[in-house]
Amino acid sequence: MKILRVRAHEFGKLNGEIDLAPGMTVIHGGNEAGKSTWLQAIFAALCGRRRGQGSTKEEREFKRQYEPWSGEPWRATVKLELDSKRRIEIQQRDLNTKESVAHDADTGRPVGDEVIYRGSIDGSRFLGLNRQVMPSTLVIGQGDIQRLRQTKGDEASALKKELQRAAASAGGAATAVEAIRLLKSYARDQIGTERRNSTKPLQRAVERLSEANRELDAGRSRQLERDRLESGLAEASEEAERAAALVRGCERALADRELRRLDKRLKDIEKLAAQFPDDRPPEARGQGSDAAIERELRTALLAYRIRPGEPAELRGPGADEMARELSELPKAAAGDREIAPEVAIAARGWREAREARAVRERLGPGDPPEATLTKDAEPVARRALTVLELPPLGSSAELERRIQKLVNEQKELMAQLEANSGFGKWPWIGAPAGGLVGVLGVLDLLPRLIGAAGWLLAILCFALMYRAQRRTSRPRPYEQIDRGGALADARAELRELKRQHAARQRQLEAATREFTELGIETVPEAVRAALEAREKRNAWDREQATWERRMASARTDEAAAEKTLRAALTDRGLEDPQAGVGDLFHRYQQACRRSAELAAGTDRREALASRLEARRQAERSAATQRQNREAAETRFRTALTAAGFAGDSNDEPELWADDWLADRERRSGQRHRDWGRLQHLLDGRDRQSLLDERAEMAATLKAIAGTESEPAAELQGLTPPELERKLAVARMEADKAGREVSRYEGQLAADADLPALAELEEELAAAEHEVRLLRRAGEIVGTATTHLEAAQEEVHRMLAPDLREALSDRLGLVTGGRYSAVRIDPEEGLEVQLEVEDGEYRSASELSHGTVDQVYLLLRIGLAEALGDKKESAPLFLDDATVHIDSDRTMRFLDLLLALSKERQIVAFSQEEEVRAWAERRLAGDARHRLIELDRQGQPIGPGDGAVPGAPADADEAEPERQHSLL
Repeated sequence: MKILRVRAHEFGKLNGEIDLAPGMTVIHGGNEAGKSTWLQAIFAALCGRRRGQGSTKEEREFKRQYEPWSGEPWRATVKLELDSKRRIEIQQRDLNTKESVAHDADTGRPVGDEVIYRGSIDGSRFLGLNRQVMPSTLVIGQGDIQRLRQTKGDEASALKKELQRAAASAGGAATAVEAIRLLKSYARDQIGTERRNSTKPLQRAVERLSEANRELDAGRSRQLERDRLESGLAEASEEAERAAALVRGCERALADRELRRLDKRLKDIEKLAAQFPDDRPPEARGQGSDAAIERELRTALLAYRIRPGEPAELRGPGADEMARELSELPKAAAGDREIAPEVAIAARGWREAREARAVRERLGPGDPPEATLTKDAEPVARRALTVLELPPLGSSAELERRIQKLVNEQKELMAQLEANSGFGKWPWIGAPAGGLVGVLGVLDLLPRLIGAAGWLLAILCFALMYRAQRRTSRPRPYEQIDRGGALADARAELRELKRQHAARQRQLEAATREFTELGIETVPEAVRAALEAREKRNAWDREQATWERRMASARTDEAAAEKTLRAALTDRGLEDPQAGVGDLFHRYQQACRRSAELAAGTDRREALASRLEARRQAERSAATQRQNREAAETRFRTALTAAGFAGDSNDEPELWADDWLADRERRSGQRHRDWGRLQHLLDGRDRQSLLDERAEMAATLKAIAGTESEPAAELQGLTPPELERKLAVARMEADKAGREVSRYEGQLAADADLPALAELEEELAAAEHEVRLLRRAGEIVGTATTHLEAAQEEVHRMLAPDLREALSDRLGLVTGGRYSAVRIDPEEGLEVQLEVEDGEYRSASELSHGTVDQVYLLLRIGLAEALGDKKESAPLFLDDATVHIDSDRTMRFLDLLLALSKERQIVAFSQEEEVRAWAERRLAGDARHRLIELDRQGQPIGPGDGAVPGAPADADEAEPERQHSLL
């Protein structure tokens, strides 16, 4: 089948048509040029949209993207030609209402009934496909390659998973993959498993059965429990009445005592309140009209008592006489009489530092030893010596013989595999088909007779397949893996040994060159001798450096000590920068001796000066003592007069002041205590509130006295603590009895809705029936899933030879002859392996990104050929499929597509300039091929529009993934 023309009537932003070539058509345009929209328009016009209630998420997204922007009817038309030269035109008159027609373009005869699928016309039925299968089968998009690159390197093979996804793309219940998915989904959602925390029907039914058993047992025991509760309620009620009577008696006795206490409290309050008629607290200490007099008298009394006594009379010559005598004596000599302590300490430190420096000069490391090697050459010599002392490496002859043996075994195994052959493909097709028909019969979707026939067909086909497998002698997969792994390990070990030999030779040559440059023989003993001499010289260098550091420290200490001694001498008035510090110290010693000789004649003057100063201090102290005594006496007399002491009184002033202060303090304290007791009795309340409380207490006592209770005489004989304890115990017993009554009443109320035992038994029977049905359904679905999974594996076996043949024929072309042999293992989920060297096969997913992309594109082409109708060639669509492939691989792949266009129609959408240049170069002049340029509005650029424009300079990167599915 070949698509001749596509017309988009208000399809998204498109409104135009494109004529496709029967061979290869390259449609080029930049980003946002409408390439993907044209691809969706082709599928929409060819396959239409599904009829039926509701819409899926994909259908809603498709409508949102491609519904007309202008609000006009949403239409698309396609004209195609079958391989039988029959031309068909399909008109999707309204994609919203799914209205469509199809007719023969030459005769006008309607052909819509031939391609009806799910209620609407689907042109892909001419190819043996449908609108769900066709996009994922016949379209190779940029999103497929991008997804392959994102998953490459994961724990599973990304290439294998993408191939399985494409091979299992058929929709509905028409494939074993979908049937398995539906059965597992049904088993998961509608049945579930028997495990804790599950919310599925089976677990819920099991829980319902368990709950029904528990409820029936509980119902049988609850009736007996109800009788016990009723008798317990009667006993608890009697106990509650007795406890309540005791509580009332205790409360009456306590109320009577509280009333008497309150009467006494009110009487005391009335007595104390008479002292404070204005309800104001007494003045605090230190306040009031006499507070200042009290403070002054207290202070003056204290000062009077501690006043100084009369000073003693001074004897001997006075200060003036001693001053005249001092002026007649000679003055004392200037300067130090003896060496100052700081100068003596500094001099001792200077002498010790000078002696230490002299000792250090006499001690030294001596003459340096001779050394052949320099310090910089020592690491080089040690590294070269390490190379000379390395142990010898083993030989590679044994490894080469083992590798040759493994290669011969691998070739014999491959020859045996190529000699084996299989049976026909019909058993592989009949087994899944029969299993599917049998499952549909079990699910009552087909008559049971047809379902039984399907099971018989599946069993027969499985028997034929088993017989074919027994006749085919094939090595086990794990044996192939072990042999290939052993060969790879041996080759890797040989390469590693050769690499080690080469590296050892390079190391020896480098060591020889280094010894030659250093002038040392290439003998380990000579090198060790040179290194030992170098070690001795290094030790001498370290000792010399240590001696120099210590000498520098000694010189620094001597200079610091000399500086300290000069500073000390300068402070004593002796400074001469030109003289040595030893000379200065000697001069200072002589000056001290001269000052000591002069001081011997002036000692009497100093003693007289000291006595004169002491006499003057004594005279000043006596005058001050006399003034303080007189001031204290005057202040005390003034304070006594202010306090009311009569001047002609015979009382002792000090005793009178003590009595006056004590009486005032006693009266103030008593008044404060009375006020505090009054406030304690009131306790923050007024007298009226206490009177109200007394009246209320009397009324309460009167009310309690009218009830029956324990005899008052027995309770009145108890002390207040005993009565309170008895009341607390009585209340606890009353509360306990009340709670017991409430508990019995609550339990009886809870049993009021006790269900009938007959209803519980019916619920148990229904739960048992539901569990049996769900377990039986789970067994049926599990059996069907097992058969369908086996059928799916056989479908993979059926596809593997076709895919291997298609890949082998074209792999050499797109890879430049690097890879040609290929294997596809159906038992490993269509895993693809390529021959890399000497018959060794590697998984394609372990190779480079470019190789994986090429293999995937070739597999998709082979898959389209295998899944399509063999009677009708299917067109192949590529949407930016080469955007992630390098230029060289892209050119080879385009050449392959051009060769394939002889067998089927190829339509390639691309934004790459190199693809456009290839099309201009290879497709020009051939009527079977065509290059179409799209403008920004998605319209083809005609021949009269000038040069074909490229992608705009500000074009964004290609979208990482495109939507090809219409649903």
